[in-house]
Amino acid sequence: MEIQNEDTLDGCDVQLEQDLADIKNRIQNMQNASWTQTLTSDNHVVETIGTSDDDYKSLIREKLREAWRKMHKAESSANKTDSTVNTTASILHETDSTVNKAEFIEFSPLQEQVASPMLSHHDVYHLCATQIEERQRQEIYCLHILNNVLQQRARVVRNNERLAEGADVEARDQGFTRPRILILVPFRNTALDIVRVLGSLWQSTGGQVDNQKRLLDEFGPPEEDSPSANKPADYLHTFRHNIDDCFRFGIKCTRKSMKLFCDFYSSDIIVASPLGLRFIIDGQSETKKINLGQGRSKKKRIVKKGDSDFLSSIQMLIVEQADVISMQNWEHLLHVVAHLNKLPKGAHGCDFSRVQNHFLDELAAHTRQNIVFSEFEFPELNGFLKGLGNCMGKWKYTVASQGGLLKKGKQALPQFHLIDAASHDLIPSARFAYFTENILPKYAHSASHVCIFISSYLDFVQVREHLQQLELAHVVLSEYSSQQEISTARTTFFNGKARFLLVSERFHFFKRYSIRGIRKLIYYSLPEHAAYYEDWCEMLKDKTDVPILVSKYDYLKAERIVGTKKMSSLFQS
Repeated sequence: MEIQNEDTLDGCDVQLEQDLADIKNRIQNMQNASWTQTLTSDNHVVETIGTSDDDYKSLIREKLREAWRKMHKAESSANKTDSTVNTTASILHETDSTVNKAEFIEFSPLQEQVASPMLSHHDVYHLCATQIEERQRQEIYCLHILNNVLQQRARVVRNNERLAEGADVEARDQGFTRPRILILVPFRNTALDIVRVLGSLWQSTGGQVDNQKRLLDEFGPPEEDSPSANKPADYLHTFRHNIDDCFRFGIKCTRKSMKLFCDFYSSDIIVASPLGLRFIIDGQSETKKINLGQGRSKKKRIVKKGDSDFLSSIQMLIVEQADVISMQNWEHLLHVVAHLNKLPKGAHGCDFSRVQNHFLDELAAHTRQNIVFSEFEFPELNGFLKGLGNCMGKWKYTVASQGGLLKKGKQALPQFHLIDAASHDLIPSARFAYFTENILPKYAHSASHVCIFISSYLDFVQVREHLQQLELAHVVLSEYSSQQEISTARTTFFNGKARFLLVSERFHFFKRYSIRGIRKLIYYSLPEHAAYYEDWCEMLKDKTDVPILVSKYDYLKAERIVGTKKMSSLFQS
C-alpha cells in the first residue's frame, strides 16, 4: 500500500495477488462495518471505522521529518520578535541533545489529531474546520502529500534499477497515468496558500521550486486589492486577494525540483477548482482570430474535446473548504469526483506490465484516500461522504453545537413552524404550501418592510413567481443581482415602495450587506451558516415575531442555532 516506509520497499513488489485479495476482503468488511463514536473533553465527536497506526510518525520519510523541523525553525526565527504571533511554529519544542533530530517531529494538537488516520491512509473528514486552523491543516496534509509523492518516486526508481540489472521481478508500482493526488479548492487564494506550504516544505528538503513568478502573477493579489474594512472577519478571509474560481494546474516533482504549471500527464499533483476542472472534463469551446494575410482575418470557433483520463489513477483526493464550494456549485464537485478512477480511453504511454492490480481490477476508488475539510456539516456533504469507499478505514471529526444564537438576536422572537412530509423530495412543495397558506396571508395586505430569507435558490425562484402572481410589490437580492440592481432594490425597499424583500443565502455569502428598514423577518428556510441567522435578526428595526419554517431534514441547520441539547425538545414541542 502507499503507506510503506522506504526501508520496506525491498518487498513492495512481492505477494501482489495476496495484496489484491486483502483489498477485496477490506472492501467487504467496510460494507458491514459501523462507526465507533467517542465524545472528547472539548465537546467534539470523533467517529472511526478501522484502527490507525500508533507509530504513524515512522511512516514519514526521514528527509521530510528534517524538512518539517527546518521549516518551523525558520518560521520560529522570523516570528521571534513578535510574541503575539500564534502559529504552528510556536509549538515546536527544543529537544534533548540525545534525541535524533532527524527522527524528531512535533505537531500542534490539531495536526496530532488528524496525522494518525491521515498517515495510515484512512479517509479523514474534518467537519468543524475553522479559518484559524487553516494553516495548520494545510501543513499536515502537504507533508502527507510530499511523503506520498517521494514514496512513490522511490519505489519506481528502485524497481527501474532492479529491472535494469535484469532481475526477474514483477514491478507493479504505477497507475494508468502519472497524477496521483488531486486537490480541489474554491478560489485561487487558497490554491496559492497550499502551493506556498508545499514549496516551503520542498525547499526545506534542499530542492528548488520553478515558476514561482508565474504563480504570483496568476494567483497573487490583483493590482487593485482593497477589501472593505466594515465586513466581518470570516468574509475578509474568504474573499481576500484573488477570488477567481476557474483554474487548474499540475505540479511535477523530480529529484531536485518542484515544477509548477506542468502538463497534467507529466504531473504528480493537480490543484484545481471544481469549475476549472469540469471545463477540461467536459471540453470547452473558444473563438480564435485567424490571420488570412493581406490585412484580412476571420474568427473561428474551436471546440476542444473533453478529457478525464488524467484522473484515472488518483490515489489521494483533498477537498478544502467544502462549505465554500457548496456556495458556488456543489454539482461541479460531484461531477469531477464521478470521473475519478475510471478506466482510461487511451494508453497515454502506459506500461501495463507495471500497473498495480487494483487499478486493473477497477478497485482504485476503494483504495483512494479522501480528505475533506468543511466548517460545518450539511446534507449534500454527508451524502457525498457516504458514497466514498476507502477500504483502509475512516475518521470523522465533528463538534457538538452549543447553539445560543437565539438569544443573540435581541429584536427577534423566534416562532418555529414544523413542516412535515413523507420524504425529503416532498419537503419543497410542503414548505411552499405551508408558507402560502399559513404565513404569507398574515403579511399580504397590511404589513410592509417584510424581508423573506430563503436558503435554496430553487425555493427563491418559486416564492418570487408567487409574489408576482399575487401582484405584491417586492424586490429581490440574489447571487445573480447586478450592482445596479442591488442598489435599486435596497433603496426601493427602504423607502417603502416595495413591501417585500426576497434574499437568498448565496447573496449574503457573496455580498454581506446590511439592509436598512427591515421591520418583519421571515425565515422561509434556515441558513446553512448559523452566523447568518444572527446577522439578519440584528437588522430588525423593532422587536417582532420571526416565523421560522423547519423540517426534520433541517436538523443540522437548526442544531447550529439552537444547540445539540435542545434539538430533541424543539422537534417534540
